[in-house]
Amino acid sequence: MVDMQEVLRLLDLDRHDVISVSLDVDPRKPEHQVVRPAYLIWLRNALRTLVGGLWGDAQLQAEDTADRILSFVQEWSDRPSGLPGRGLAIFAAPNLWVEYTVPVPLPNNISYGTANVAPLLDTHDAYEPYAILIVDQERARMLLAYLGETEVVEEDALELHPDEWRFKAGRPPTFTRLIGVGAGRGAHAEAFEARVEHHLQGFWAGVAQAADRLLRDRHIEHLIISGSTEAASEVRRMLPEAAQRKVVGFVPLPAAGADLRELQDRTLPVAKAAHQRHEGELVQTLLDRAAHRDAVLGKAATFDALAAGQAMTVIVDRAAALEVREAVQALARRKGARITCVGGSAAARLVGRDGIGAMLRYRIESPGEPAAGGSPG
Repeated sequence: MVDMQEVLRLLDLDRHDVISVSLDVDPRKPEHQVVRPAYLIWLRNALRTLVGGLWGDAQLQAEDTADRILSFVQEWSDRPSGLPGRGLAIFAAPNLWVEYTVPVPLPNNISYGTANVAPLLDTHDAYEPYAILIVDQERARMLLAYLGETEVVEEDALELHPDEWRFKAGRPPTFTRLIGVGAGRGAHAEAFEARVEHHLQGFWAGVAQAADRLLRDRHIEHLIISGSTEAASEVRRMLPEAAQRKVVGFVPLPAAGADLRELQDRTLPVAKAAHQRHEGELVQTLLDRAAHRDAVLGKAATFDALAAGQAMTVIVDRAAALEVREAVQALARRKGARITCVGGSAAARLVGRDGIGAMLRYRIESPGEPAAGGSPG
């Protein structure tokens, strides 16, 4: 997914001439597998309608911007490989061009004025990034995926390159070839076993370091370890403490070369359970803190806390209106607060509280109550 802090910077632009487009360009859909894909037809009609509703100089400028957008999408759709993703977002105006491709479909939407980042926010909130580390005695790879309400969307499957201790696209030499396993043991079996064990420990330590680096580089907070029990256990033990806290489960597999569909089928329930558990714990903490006036509930109180710079973490139902979440995101970014969206049973506990609340940086004192650390006098 894209960096949402980067996306939110679009809200800081003092411009009201931006054409914002989001498109479902999923190449798996039959309507997109024809000479004139459905998204291109929709875009051409939507741009014509939008520009036709403007007047004067605004219309002339929008015509030029619309032509740039249509030419860009047309060029990509004509390429054999198509668009590099399942969703496309474009923000364009005179002297402005920002584009994002994402691994999940975006709703077809177009608007004129300030940058409309709501479709990207909605998709970002609906899909939770996580990683699956598959490791055994010979090979390691990492599957990066996005957990939606009903599916896993693959972004990349990366193989570990021991020469650089990084996960990269492509298939490296097998570990057995790297250390010469499979050669005749003869009378040196014990020394050979010690050599293999030494190399295995080194290999797993490298896997742990590379996995930690990838989690940090991609800002992924959830990791499932899969593969052989021994390898998974050793790699988890060797992970830095911060990375160990990101491990949400272990899924045993007979080999690191398991089919990706099998990996998804086995890991999806683990990822969903961990995600729902985390959201439930977060809402429970919010409610507990609200009872002690360390948090507020409801839209009015949350926006007041944000405006005052008092809110530390805002929790909002991801099914809340897009304009509400967009306003919260914009205000939170300016005030240095974090945003977390929740759904399912966790969000249900916010019903009657406008689906929103905020944990505070400091406690709200009741009228007549002494400040924290003070005395009645």
